[in-house]
Amino acid sequence: MQNSDAALDKEERLKRDIKTMINTPLEVTKDKRDQEIQEQAAAIRTIERPEGRYSINEAVILLLAETGEYFRVGKATWNGDLRSYAPGSIKPVISAGNNPKDWMKYDDAAEILWSDLNDWLAKNYPLVKFRFPKGKAKQGTSQSSDDWKDKARAIADKLALERHQRGEREITARNISDAVATELAKDSTTHGTRGERSGGNIRNLALKGWKFIPPTGTNGTSGTKK
Repeated sequence: MQNSDAALDKEERLKRDIKTMINTPLEVTKDKRDQEIQEQAAAIRTIERPEGRYSINEAVILLLAETGEYFRVGKATWNGDLRSYAPGSIKPVISAGNNPKDWMKYDDAAEILWSDLNDWLAKNYPLVKFRFPKGKAKQGTSQSSDDWKDKARAIADKLALERHQRGEREITARNISDAVATELAKDSTTHGTRGERSGGNIRNLALKGWKFIPPTGTNGTSGTKK
C-alpha cells in the first residue's frame, strides 16, 4: 500500500481522499468529519490552478468547509445549470440533462471555472459570502501563461522536420499532437492544472492554425507555423 501511495501524485491522492471522505459512513462523529473536511479544504487551497479550474469534488469540499452546508454542485453541473469542461479543454462538457443515471459519469472528468462557480453562487445562493479564488500560478517561475504554447509549437516544428526528412509528407497538427504531448510532458512547467497536457488540448490551444512548411533551398530550413 505504501508503494502504491508513493506512486500517486499529490492531486491524485487528494482526489482519492476526497472521495473516501464523501463516502464515509454517517456513524463517524461530527467532530471528526468536520476536522477531515477542514483538512481536505486546506489541501485543496494549496493546489496550483493558474486557469482557475476546480473539480466538482473540490468545489463541494470548499463550500462545506466555508459554510458548513452541502451544495449540490454535481447536480448543477450534470443537468446544465453550471457549465463544466473536460480536463484542460476549452470545450464545455455536454450536460447529462435530468436523467440521474447519467450524472455520475461526469464526476471525475468535469472541471468548473472559478468565475462560473461564483456566478452560480451569486444567482442561486445570494446569502453565501464565500467566493472561489482564481488560484495561483506555479511558484518559482515568471513564465507567461502562453509560454507552454510556444514550447509546444517549437516541438511540433522539430518533430515535423524529422518526419519530413524520413519521407513523410502528410504532417498536420492532428497527427503530430500526440507526439508533441509526449515530449512536452517531460517539462513540468508546461503542465496544466490537472497534470500533463493531452494531445487534444495541445492541438486545440497551441497548434490551432499551425502548419508545417517543408524545407526549402539547398540545405533546407526548419518548418514553421503561420
